[in-house]
Amino acid sequence: MIAAFAQTGDMQKARKCFDQTPRKDAVSWTTMMTAYTQVGKCKEALQLFKLMDQSGVYPDQGAITFSIVLFVCSHGGMMKRGWESFLAMQADHFLKPDVDHFVSMIDLLGRCGWLDLAFELIETMPFVPDDVAWTILLNTSKLYDESTRARLAAKHLMELGDEDSAPYVLLAGVCRSSSPQQDEELFPHSLSL
Repeated sequence: MIAAFAQTGDMQKARKCFDQTPRKDAVSWTTMMTAYTQVGKCKEALQLFKLMDQSGVYPDQGAITFSIVLFVCSHGGMMKRGWESFLAMQADHFLKPDVDHFVSMIDLLGRCGWLDLAFELIETMPFVPDDVAWTILLNTSKLYDESTRARLAAKHLMELGDEDSAPYVLLAGVCRSSSPQQDEELFPHSLSL
């Protein structure tokens, strides 16, 4: 019922339904946090996570619960809170982060302008970086006018062999202000931007 009320936009009824749930488990907590996140109430979602933790409910759906927390921190620019949650996931809850958690952290670091750490994390994470991770780094490098990093991320994206045009489109803005020699390194046999 919580999710149904939230999907119709009635957050008051969703919260009332949540509050009246006699025995809240990880699913009900996570559902309410998701509902808040979907309507942009990031602060409420994080407050709920804190209450969940204080109430002693173990996030047995830890991957989902922590994905929500990291998403909220990323989109809210809460670097410290996101990093602490990522570490607590492992140290306090004994949950092993999956690739989505690492990608969320790369997104968080990139959005906050910590591109050195974002690149370090993508190079040291225990997963092969996918196109999502590299696209995030390309996008945030472009956002912070870091053309060298943007080129590196684009190069990795192109090496993945995906036929997606997104890296080329994102890189086009970076290449406009660069030298033709740098462009030739990225596009030796294709287009010249």
